[in-house]
Amino acid sequence: MHIAYKMVNEMNEQTLRRVVRDELASFIVPHLLSPEEASEVLRVRVVTMANWRTQGCGPTYIKAEGKVLYALADLHLYLSERKTNT
Repeated sequence: MHIAYKMVNEMNEQTLRRVVRDELASFIVPHLLSPEEASEVLRVRVVTMANWRTQGCGPTYIKAEGKVLYALADLHLYLSERKTNT
């Protein structure tokens, strides 16, 4: 147990969030959103999200059978990683 505690302390917060997110994802079905729904969550235009996908930036997305989908948890993570203290 002591070794596990030390390993967790050595992980940065972002890594720990990803590990927890990935572990939880194996137990729950993610709430998936269309680009239109996701753009409402992020309060950006749909075209902005399309540009982000083309540029390789923006939130993580899933492409399945030609459809683009966003997991709500990924959108929340994307927003939380952009918090500032200014």
